[in-house]
Amino acid sequence: MKFEERFEKAYKKGLPGEELVKSYLLRKCEEKKLSYVGDFRNNPYYQKVDIDFEYKIHNSEKIITMDVKTDYRIWQTDNVVFELCKGSLNNPYDQGINVKCQADELWLLDYHNKIVYII
Repeated sequence: MKFEERFEKAYKKGLPGEELVKSYLLRKCEEKKLSYVGDFRNNPYYQKVDIDFEYKIHNSEKIITMDVKTDYRIWQTDNVVFELCKGSLNNPYDQGINVKCQADELWLLDYHNKIVYII
């Protein structure tokens, strides 16, 4: 399977969790807890550095970037799994989260229980 096909498959699988997180962030904007939410999921630069969203806490100048990971099995396994490296170590497209993620926060969503763990 080509990189583009794998990316599209992974993107579609993660989209429901990302949409839940986006809805949560936008609700926090309406409640005036956050003053800004940026969505970078379709931006090729941010895709390369694993940044999905950024947000700004109300009455703060700090902007926080985040990556969202959707886990469909954590409720069954009680394990957290990240792609520290995927496939081949020699392929730059297979670098995992420990290499390419530049987000300030990692939001891990237990999709079954609708619980988010922020790392």
